[in-house]
Amino acid sequence: MTRLAAALIFSLYAAAQPPPTLPTQLEIDAALHDLAAASGFRIKHNVGFRLITRAEAGRYFAERIQQSLRPKQVRAEELTLKKFGFVPADFDLARETASLMTEQATAFYDYRTRQLYIADWTPPALRETALLHELAHALADQNFSIGHYLGSAQKDSEAASAREAVVEGQATLLAAQVEFKRHGKVEDNTTDDAAPSGATEYPEFDRAPLYFRETLLFPYLQGSQFMRQVLAREGRSAFRDVFEQPPQTTRQILQVQAYFDHERPADPPLPSAPHGGGKHKDVVQGTLGELEHKILLQQFDSAETADALSGAWRGCRFKLLESDGRTMLLYASEWASDTDAAHFFDAYEKVLRGKSKSLRLDARTATRISGLADDGYFEVERNGARVTSRQGWPAAF
Repeated sequence: MTRLAAALIFSLYAAAQPPPTLPTQLEIDAALHDLAAASGFRIKHNVGFRLITRAEAGRYFAERIQQSLRPKQVRAEELTLKKFGFVPADFDLARETASLMTEQATAFYDYRTRQLYIADWTPPALRETALLHELAHALADQNFSIGHYLGSAQKDSEAASAREAVVEGQATLLAAQVEFKRHGKVEDNTTDDAAPSGATEYPEFDRAPLYFRETLLFPYLQGSQFMRQVLAREGRSAFRDVFEQPPQTTRQILQVQAYFDHERPADPPLPSAPHGGGKHKDVVQGTLGELEHKILLQQFDSAETADALSGAWRGCRFKLLESDGRTMLLYASEWASDTDAAHFFDAYEKVLRGKSKSLRLDARTATRISGLADDGYFEVERNGARVTSRQGWPAAF
């Protein structure tokens, strides 16, 4: 699925403290020089920058989302999130994304205008980290157009998520390296402890669905871990290599050996649309990657199941259909083995139960489940290493 947050590149170090002052040109130049030394990138021109208020940031993010995605695209993504159960039925995707981004960003680099914005609520203690992070984006953009890098994968949500993890993970790692060289130590902003917490300080993040909390942190946390592993293997050329040979899936970010092996995801065929759904139209089709399956299992089963099973993901396809106001889902996933597929098949029953207020099972065998959920009739089948599902139909299968 597409991520609206990928429309911008921003720092995830939020806090409410005294406002900063603008950095000097000397400070900017010194930071760019240190980042270039660490990455091997060339400094090609100066970077424009200015302060921005919280109100200005809110308007900015809302406008950028509106400019970046057509209403049809936003609606398709919102319907997909709701159909899989990632968000509640009344969730407003565009509004919630803009609010979350405004709360979390202390600085952000706009790769379209090549302008760096520093939030006037950025605490002094975090200014250096935020500035280095955003200038790392600006420097990478001067050597490899970030807009082109992200935009060229727009039609492939998995590739887009993987490239976003490269962009954010690289900036996070470079900022940490420069801070370590400057001070001999650096506060580690690449662990789960860096995640926003506390209902009073970060209310938007705290109340966001698990899907948004995990996908917001993924590019920074898992992205920087991915970059560390590529750097350990390839040396400083890794900073260029991940732009020239980008990862293709979130699995390649989470399982770096899959990136080194140039592993391609499986493309399991979708089940056919059954009769009885009426005349329907296609809304959207795409894939859920390893990351999204991990979130799905964590949300509706357990973190232990998610950790144990998500690494066995090998591919997925889905399609959303509409008919007379009804949304229907066709889904197929492929797993590393028949045993892994059987475990996911069992876990998927918990997904169905978790996202429905009431669920009636009409049939249950080791390879097939069917019944009635809130959104209509469903059927889940396992065939070898594949699990398929048809959900939301007005009549039983």
